[in-house]
Amino acid sequence: MRTFSQVPIRLWRDKAFRALSVDGKFAVLSLWCGPHSTSAGILNCEDGFGALVLDWTVERWQAARAEIEARGLARWSRDTDEVWLPDFFTTNKPSNAAARAAVSRQIAAIESKELREAAARAFQTVIPATDGDGTPSRLQTPYLTGQRR
Repeated sequence: MRTFSQVPIRLWRDKAFRALSVDGKFAVLSLWCGPHSTSAGILNCEDGFGALVLDWTVERWQAARAEIEARGLARWSRDTDEVWLPDFFTTNKPSNAAARAAVSRQIAAIESKELREAAARAFQTVIPATDGDGTPSRLQTPYLTGQRR
């Protein structure tokens, strides 16, 4: 289980997020930083578990889930009960090579082929495995480069 997650501030200005009901907003925040989130922005979340975490009925959770999915803020695989947060890596980038390897393993373990491929593309966009010349890329994060002040 993760001990830390960042929710992007821009989420509060996002038109899709702002259009959600209060339940939808709370459910999105639960997916981003709840006890079931992972470093890859993917999580297993059966309807009963989502409801349990928020102390809601299953019907209330399902209504919020449908709203979130319709707005494109999360994608579900009904076959595997996996949820993927498409914008997760914009604020939750791995801070070192070991963390990057762990996220890669989490992505590889995603059961849903569709979600696994989408997460891998998103991760490659944010943290390319290789530089343009084919050499392994070095992470360029404010924490590692000393640029954070």
